[in-house]
Amino acid sequence: MSFRFPSVTLLKNEFVRVLKRFPLTSVIVVLASFTIMALIQNKIQIEENDPVSDFLLVLALGLPLSIAFQLFAENKPAWIKVPSWIIPYFSLVPIVSFYFWRQTHNGSGEMIRFLQWVLYSHLLVAFAAFIKSARPKAFWNFNYRLFIAFLISRFFGGSLFIGLLLALKAMSSLLEITVHNTAYFHLCALCLVSISTFHFLALVPDEKVELLDSQHNSPPLLKIFCQYILVPLNAVYIFILYSYMIKILISGVWPQGMISWLVSAAAILGVFALLMMNSFFHQDENKWMKKFQTVYYISIIPLLIMGLTSIWQRVHQYQLTEK
Repeated sequence: MSFRFPSVTLLKNEFVRVLKRFPLTSVIVVLASFTIMALIQNKIQIEENDPVSDFLLVLALGLPLSIAFQLFAENKPAWIKVPSWIIPYFSLVPIVSFYFWRQTHNGSGEMIRFLQWVLYSHLLVAFAAFIKSARPKAFWNFNYRLFIAFLISRFFGGSLFIGLLLALKAMSSLLEITVHNTAYFHLCALCLVSISTFHFLALVPDEKVELLDSQHNSPPLLKIFCQYILVPLNAVYIFILYSYMIKILISGVWPQGMISWLVSAAAILGVFALLMMNSFFHQDENKWMKKFQTVYYISIIPLLIMGLTSIWQRVHQYQLTEK
């Protein structure tokens, strides 16, 4: 009987499970890692709108898209007769289309548009598993776990990189072993791109959305973070925006700056706070969180109207522009 280290066996099994569950995403991660390492090895500086930078942008967009299509395939409606294993490859259509679109659209404002598409693709990951049926509680639990998985994987990859970096530095200084500078950058790409992303994929919830309805996760430190940091920050931010809105109403002068972005940031911060507090809503001592949710939804409406009005004012004055 052969002896096996359980940890090594577990890592191998998890890696194989990720490859089977996210085959296209795994290929994208490997391609991104090898491309970055090749650029580092050959000391190639990428420039905006060159083929290599376009390829990396396509991979950056394809990563969340391929995950979203896989999550949809695992929870697809019954009337969709396409085999589940084929659906993730449909994400190649927008991925390839984006690459060819980049060849003819390389103006100064295209990077902003790319960031918007990346944001949309990440939002698609958030609700792709719930297109079949609306389950608010499962939705919040799923995205909470997804966010925690992202933090854990980044911390895991960062810690591994720092530990191996110090090990290489020790080998170089104590044992007088020559370590080229490119090795450190290769290590960074390996840990923060490959290992960290594969670790994240291993933590993506694989239960059916029906099972997520009954899950309750209530870390005490998270409650402290929500109660004493997120909620006060939301309150301060919304108070500032309301003060600014009153100033606009009194002066009658609409802003020329970034008000729509500030309103968007306030909305995102509020949704993030609700996401973090979701696991505490069921507890009797946290009824104030329900009240915060109601107050937030009501208070954000006038701010959204102000933001949309600001956008209309700018479009009316300058027409549609890249910025």
